[in-house]
Amino acid sequence: MRRNIIEADMKLLQPIILIIMLNAALQAQQRFTLSGKIIDADTREGIPYVNILVEDTYEGTASDSAGGFILNLLQGRHTLKCMSMGYEMARLTLDMRESKTAVVMLKPHAIEFSEEIIIYGQPLQRAEETYYLENKLNTTDDVLEKINGLSMIRRANFALEPSIRGLSAGQINVLVDDMKIFGACIDKMDPVTSYVEIDNLQKLDLAKGGFDMTYGQTIGGTLNLKTGRPEFNKPFSAGIESGYESVSDLRFLRGHSNWSKGQWAARGSFSVKSAGDYYAGHRQRWSNSGFDKTNYKIDVSKKWATQTLTMSYIGDVAEDIGYPALLMDTRRAEANIAGIEHAWNNPRANIRSVKTKIYYNTIDHRMDDYDRDVTARTFMPNMYMPMTGTTRTMGVLSEINFTGESQTLKIIGDVYAMKAFADMTMESLDPAASPMYVVNLADVRVQNYAIALDYHRRLKTDLFWRSSVRADFSRRTLHDRFGRRELEGYWNRSGLNRSYFIASASTAFDYQFSVQHRLRWSLARSIRLPSHQENYGFYFYNVSDGFVYTGNPELKPEISYQTEVTFESTNDRYALKANVFYNRIHNYIGGRIEEAPFKTYYNLSSAYIVGSEASVYWGFTPSFGLMTSANYKYSQIDALDEPIPYMPPLEVIASARWTKKNYWLELYGKIAAPQKRLAKISAAETVTDGFTIVNFRSGVKVRSFMELQCGVENIFDTLYHEHSSINRLPGRGRNIYVTLALKY
Repeated sequence: MRRNIIEADMKLLQPIILIIMLNAALQAQQRFTLSGKIIDADTREGIPYVNILVEDTYEGTASDSAGGFILNLLQGRHTLKCMSMGYEMARLTLDMRESKTAVVMLKPHAIEFSEEIIIYGQPLQRAEETYYLENKLNTTDDVLEKINGLSMIRRANFALEPSIRGLSAGQINVLVDDMKIFGACIDKMDPVTSYVEIDNLQKLDLAKGGFDMTYGQTIGGTLNLKTGRPEFNKPFSAGIESGYESVSDLRFLRGHSNWSKGQWAARGSFSVKSAGDYYAGHRQRWSNSGFDKTNYKIDVSKKWATQTLTMSYIGDVAEDIGYPALLMDTRRAEANIAGIEHAWNNPRANIRSVKTKIYYNTIDHRMDDYDRDVTARTFMPNMYMPMTGTTRTMGVLSEINFTGESQTLKIIGDVYAMKAFADMTMESLDPAASPMYVVNLADVRVQNYAIALDYHRRLKTDLFWRSSVRADFSRRTLHDRFGRRELEGYWNRSGLNRSYFIASASTAFDYQFSVQHRLRWSLARSIRLPSHQENYGFYFYNVSDGFVYTGNPELKPEISYQTEVTFESTNDRYALKANVFYNRIHNYIGGRIEEAPFKTYYNLSSAYIVGSEASVYWGFTPSFGLMTSANYKYSQIDALDEPIPYMPPLEVIASARWTKKNYWLELYGKIAAPQKRLAKISAAETVTDGFTIVNFRSGVKVRSFMELQCGVENIFDTLYHEHSSINRLPGRGRNIYVTLALKY
């Protein structure tokens, strides 16, 4: 009886249980709509054709041409993987219990040959950017000296010349906002870096080696100084800063302002400096080493929905610059640099951006030895030798970026024309002797036409491939009749015009074998053309070895075969980067003795450089961090059986920084080993002793609009010489500095 009752009850419960199970199943299968947009973390523009996958399912979609997407997801917790070529993969975890909207930001990621060093901006996750150099240094040279693998050639207390992995001058490219600029001084007293003041320097793009061919073929690398632009999100801002340095009685005043309204924005800045003679360590005064300098910059931008037009101008004037390591001083150096740039983001579905820049610059340099005792020198005694130099450069640079589902392609057109002239008058102290006139650069004109392709492809989720090619055609002619006859007489022939066609290629693989670790292998065959001085310079004195040089129109381009392996490891607290590289240079260009004291440029068989660089950042706390870097290079010129000139020794840099809300402190040290491997033939080098210098820097926000900075450089007043200093010109001694900045 009881059994029958239970069976009857079960029959009554079965429909109820079935209804509950059906309801649970329906709820489990309920879907909600996720509407979202994928945007670039830097530009905030939509990214088209991003692959969006739902982990552990077969579901997914792709963003449309504007970066938008829609997914219908089952109720529950889901993780989306967003992948696009040129960007780091992003994961987004959602608990779908209702329809939602989401914005996903992808950080640009590619096989980058360049290191981006942020001067202004918020700290990012990579070591070079986390320990960003911001505006806590006094000059652009101060910033450059602290970058791993970059050294500075010192000729004075002004305008140091950059060297990348021991290569400089025509072996590297130095640009300002992507623009090519050629110095007018044949003694290299006017490096391109001197035209960008620290107040204008936004960031540096440094590409070491010949792998990145975006802005030219090079065997040593490219340094691109990026200046500040108008900001549309600031209706008005302004700042002014004044400071003093004891080591050279330097006084400076600089300021900047930004204005914007609607579609228009403008930015302006100025800098005025005046310095006396500087003191090396042990209070050694170096006479005739002061300078006066004025720099100003203005930018005007107009913005449409996806387009921006920017006009920029830099003016720079330096006067009475003393060069104690050289035979002459600069009387006046003037630069005028102008450019117009049009940028268009996402003009078509598969085109990410189009950018075109037209630029023009003039460099004028005048130097003399009127303030020197010419009777006491061994080279050309009893004679003054005033010299002038000019360059004019005009160019057009255009690039278009295509993007696809798993690949990107950048096409670059690069055209420029340059002309250079330099001359010298030799004025004897003997009034009976007539002056002599020499044209050092006979109105040399260079026309260069180039096209470059840069291709990125995601081979797998964690494997990237990059390949670049570039071809250049360069035509070189002489247009000063007097100077052309000088060179024709020297070479005993006419027809010195020359044309070159060169092509370079590089490839790289980037394997991200975990979220924190990645490995890159790069290979390049890169070529660099002889500089216009190496081709056509006539009777110019090289203080490095005491010889008078003449160019060679028949020089072959230098050809470099190089490879590099780089390892990176990062997490929330540390970032490590290390590399090893090898660079073999064929047709190496150097001077060959004709008859003392005269040399001519020739191709000297081959040379090589092998080295390693490493840097590590450790963030012990959110307010305290330590940055350490080291580099070493070994080089050899086979034909001369000696190293490449001015090759730095082992160097180690360490910096500890403590940052609080209203103040910061930094202790910085540099250790350099002795350099006993000497280039005695090509540069008459001598042994450089090792040294250690220690600096202290600090800053405090006195008010929300006022910041005071002060510090002591070379605290122990060490007398030291960088191996890259011309004629063993010593570095600066103890320097106490103070700056006061007001910002609105």
